[in-house]
Amino acid sequence: MDKIPEILNLAQVVEPFLRGQKLISFTSKYLTKPGENYGSIMLAICAKLQNSDGSYKKLPLIAKLPPLSSKELWNLFKPEVTSLRENAIYLDLSPSIRQLQIDSGIAENEVIDLYAKFYGCRISLDPIATKLDRNAVLVLEDLRCSAYNHWKQEEYI
Repeated sequence: MDKIPEILNLAQVVEPFLRGQKLISFTSKYLTKPGENYGSIMLAICAKLQNSDGSYKKLPLIAKLPPLSSKELWNLFKPEVTSLRENAIYLDLSPSIRQLQIDSGIAENEVIDLYAKFYGCRISLDPIATKLDRNAVLVLEDLRCSAYNHWKQEEYI
C-alpha cells in the first residue's frame, strides 16, 4: 500500500471540538484501500489527548482526505464540490436536525443523532481560502468504536 498521507496541523482542526482537551499526538493508518470510498482517502486516527487535569486519553477518529494520488482521480470525483457538500452536512445540517428535535419538545437525552460525531474540517491550510485543496480534511468519530456495532474501543486502541 502507498505511504500514508500526512495530515498537517490536525490540532487546529479538532481542538475546537474537544471541549478543552489538547491533541498531543496521533498515529494514522489506512482505513480503506486507496481509491475506495468514492476516491477519497480514509484514515483511522488514534489521537492522544490531554485533559485539563493533565491526564491522557486516546480517541479513535476517522479522517477523510481528498484523492491525492492523481489529477485524474481529482477530476473524476470533484472533491471541490463533493467535500464542500459533505462538510456542510456536519457543519449545518446535523446541528439543525438536532436543534429541530429539541425545539419540537424532544428531551435532550432522547435526541437521535443521525450522523457521526463531528470533530472538524478544513478546505485548506490557508485560513482564508475559498477553494478546496490537497490539505482538506474532514474528521469524524470512528463509528467502529462506538455503539454503532459490536467493536469495542479497547480492541481498536
